[in-house]
Amino acid sequence: MDPLSIATACISLVGVIGKTTIQVGLFVHDIRESRKELDAISRELSSLSLCRSALANDSASPAAGFPLSLADNVLSVVRNCNEVVHEIDALLAKMSVDSIKRKVQWAAYGRKDATTLWLNLEAHKSALDIALDMITLYVSLRILDTHSFYVLLII
Repeated sequence: MDPLSIATACISLVGVIGKTTIQVGLFVHDIRESRKELDAISRELSSLSLCRSALANDSASPAAGFPLSLADNVLSVVRNCNEVVHEIDALLAKMSVDSIKRKVQWAAYGRKDATTLWLNLEAHKSALDIALDMITLYVSLRILDTHSFYVLLII
């Protein structure tokens, strides 16, 4: 597992987040009752996008040779995020086009399902935040070790 796989997975997440963000906005425009739950999802998608961007940059950096176990876990969480975003997209897509039916569907199962998906997305994004902190620390320590080695050579 190389960090480039993580960068690639992060890049593929961009399109999914963008598509779902647009769909969330359109859905809230049509069904105002969904604003509370979908606003939370929208904020989480935005935060995930920022985290994904930083993770992709760190993974693509030449100093990114971080431990295999960390890379495997990060890749797994990125893939889980991708699945949850697809599930959000699918939930909104399966709602009827008819506004009245959509309101009933939202009240019957959409609200509960959206809340569950939001909580899943929040948990995965939090795991990525922690992983990103670990990667940043690991890369910083590697850079520090390299500089310390060169300082020792000079002395």
